[in-house]
Amino acid sequence: MLLKSSLIYILFTVFLFSLQAQNVDYTLRGRILDQLQTPLESATIICGNKSIGATTDKNGFFNLSLRGTPEDVLSISFLGYKKKEINIQNFLSLPNHIIYLEQDIITLGEIIIGNKNLDDEISPRDFFKKIHKSFNNSLPNYNYVSKAYYKEKVKYNDKYVLFAQGLGYAINMGNLHNASYLSRYKFFYKNTKLANIDSLWKESVKKKYNLEHGSWLNGSANLNQYLRLIKYGVLSKNWKKYNFELDSIYYKNHQKVYRVSFKGEKYNGYMDCFAKNLKILEIRYDTTDFPTNPFRKYIKTNISILLHYFNDTVFLSNMTSSYNFKKAYHVNTIKIISQKFSEFKMTSDEYWGANAISRNPYIFCSPNEWQRLKIENDSKIEIIKRDLAPNTTLEIQYLNNSGKWFYPSNNSSSYKNQFLKKMKQVEDKFYLNK
Repeated sequence: MLLKSSLIYILFTVFLFSLQAQNVDYTLRGRILDQLQTPLESATIICGNKSIGATTDKNGFFNLSLRGTPEDVLSISFLGYKKKEINIQNFLSLPNHIIYLEQDIITLGEIIIGNKNLDDEISPRDFFKKIHKSFNNSLPNYNYVSKAYYKEKVKYNDKYVLFAQGLGYAINMGNLHNASYLSRYKFFYKNTKLANIDSLWKESVKKKYNLEHGSWLNGSANLNQYLRLIKYGVLSKNWKKYNFELDSIYYKNHQKVYRVSFKGEKYNGYMDCFAKNLKILEIRYDTTDFPTNPFRKYIKTNISILLHYFNDTVFLSNMTSSYNFKKAYHVNTIKIISQKFSEFKMTSDEYWGANAISRNPYIFCSPNEWQRLKIENDSKIEIIKRDLAPNTTLEIQYLNNSGKWFYPSNNSSSYKNQFLKKMKQVEDKFYLNK
């Protein structure tokens, strides 16, 4: 009887261990604060053995999607603070999932660049040369993928006529599969909330600008502009054609930041850079090099970019573009939720199949995923509801538009099956280990 009891206990222990070792899909949402309860924006959270990471927003919150085990370790770091590690099981038991970082006193000494203080002796142009070199040396030399959130809204005649949000994947295919440089980085819709689009506005735009059909959704617009900035803008090899000025010096989370303005033919703005390591924190600029939707014109556009670094490799973190044209005001945002910072592999057939779907998204809305991620509501959501859903709710419109192709002429069951297959391929590849 004792032997039987011991055997049952051993089997039960093995069973529990096997459950613990199994990979589980996690959506980890937490917050990073310092010891004074101050939110740490742009702190990084990395699950190293999965090559997946995330960064915090302005309020210190983050979302990290991964497939792992309770024992997988999260590493949390921010310039000027001591690195902290915690496994997923212990993270989930934290009160309100808050992680506190301790200030690293050693890093708070005088900031020196090239043995000179920028504000005393180094010229802004010489300093930007260092920033440019550092940035280009940090660019990934492989194709990569991230889980991403996209939002697009349009006002016309002071009324909202379009509102869309999407969860999906931003994929940069690098030099693979004969993709032209500016088409290599695209957003692939997986879970989309689409409110009814004002039909009078659509027809008015079509007629006025002689469009056969309008491209009303464009989750890839900002990704294309990011490549343009690197290929043709101030971060390109043409940077010597720009004029530079030191605008200001300030401290962010106890770290010295330089704001350097730039002025050129098509790009004018500024960038903020940490003095300690030359990493670019933010770029804001106006450009005339932005092919806008739905007007198919190059319109002066305002751009805001946040960057993040994993293992000293730079990736896009958050980007918003906005412009006024005639009576329209258009805002487009993309935010990286979880960044995969190892190489992302797709065959040529897989890539071009997914690429076709990105041009004609399948509108499919699954509320559960949105509830897990707790994406913050748009600041104008009440006005958007008033304009686009006066007699119903946006949530009902999202569900009513679910299960449809954006361009109905392609509405077929075979195309739907192709979409589901491609999204499954991307999802599985995203969760692979190194």
